Amino acid sequence: HLGKPSKSGFTIIIAVVRRLVLLLSKLPISDESVTDAGGRITLRGYLLVLRSACIARDRFLVYSKARRMASNGTLVICDRYPTTQIKSMDGPAIERLIGRARKNWLISWLLRKEAMYYRQIMPPETMVVMKVRPDIAVRRKTDEDPEYVHRRSQEVWGLDLREANTHVFDAGGEQAIVLNELKDLVWSEL
Repeated sequence: HLGKPSKSGFTIIIAVVRRLVLLLSKLPISDESVTDAGGRITLRGYLLVLRSACIARDRFLVYSKARRMASNGTLVICDRYPTTQIKSMDGPAIERLIGRARKNWLISWLLRKEAMYYRQIMPPETMVVMKVRPDIAVRRKTDEDPEYVHRRSQEVWGLDLREANTHVFDAGGEQAIVLNELKDLVWSEL
């Protein structure tokens, strides 16, 4: 699962420190503000940016393992594969997070590291994009913030994907039919 890769030890430490900082500052855990009122990057902001770089590394490590397995003849299916077309999830986040905040040497270094990890993730041999109308996605995904689910689904729904080896499915249909279509595609690619 490239969207939610296993966390390395360093990523876990950053997540714990970030939660502690948010709890001590009495901010909600979901707070993703990076700058203060003056536009300066805060401690929470640095931790969020560092977490994004760590996630990029963790995704690269999962990708590397999957690539090795595929090279040895194993069929590998990855969920939420990073792609440049989708901006709201599973890809570079630091630039979006910091916005117009001034970049210092640390932020610039983390930006370069994050970009390096994502650059090394090569496109998959076959990509399947499961599109679902935003209203259906919100009804199905009850464990996440509905506004975020809607925004994310709207972005994917609006994509015009006509690249080679990219297959787009409307996942809003009946589950059995969609699964049969996916199985047919997988068998045809083997």
